[in-house]
Amino acid sequence: MQLVAARRTPADARHFADLAQIAGDDIFSQLFGRRAIPLLQGMFLRENNEYSCRHCTFIRHDYETAGMIHACSARTLQTNELRSFLLTLLLAGWELPRFLLMLVMMRQLLGFVGQKLATDDYTITFVALYPAFRGRGLSKPLLAHAEESALREGCSRLTLDVAADNALAIAAYQRVGFVQVDASPVVKDGGKELQLLRLAKDLTVPAPTK
Repeated sequence: MQLVAARRTPADARHFADLAQIAGDDIFSQLFGRRAIPLLQGMFLRENNEYSCRHCTFIRHDYETAGMIHACSARTLQTNELRSFLLTLLLAGWELPRFLLMLVMMRQLLGFVGQKLATDDYTITFVALYPAFRGRGLSKPLLAHAEESALREGCSRLTLDVAADNALAIAAYQRVGFVQVDASPVVKDGGKELQLLRLAKDLTVPAPTK
């Protein structure tokens, strides 16, 4: 098992896009249709946006990419917020009308992401494993890596957003010290209700000794 910083290469960009789709439960396909993968790849390959490769670390098992974590400080997110939005509009291409429509329809849910973050928060955008590598405990070193990065940057809290109906993921995060601190409004998408929970881990509290 090896943690590897992402590189600005087509191969890493494709892994990022595929794993972001997994982490986001295909929300990007809803927003951008067939442009979802190219858009994510394009943002990954560019600097100064929330999906840049600079914030991404892959985990490899027997030299095969198994998953990733993508995280950065709230300060970085806030600094790049406008550029990220404009870059999204640029890369949306012919799916731009679809994106703008979905932005209106899901504004309460999408607006929740990135909001109410303290300047000393370190937020996890994506953590995902390919299905073949689940159940091997590989998410733990990814989360530990994010925690170490947060402390290096002087952040005092680790945060992430997770779908309210993803009970397995919520339980896994709670086992490593995350607690719920906020919740988005409930949004109806067809017959399905969507809601995000914000979980946080206080990094100023020492981990219990075993």
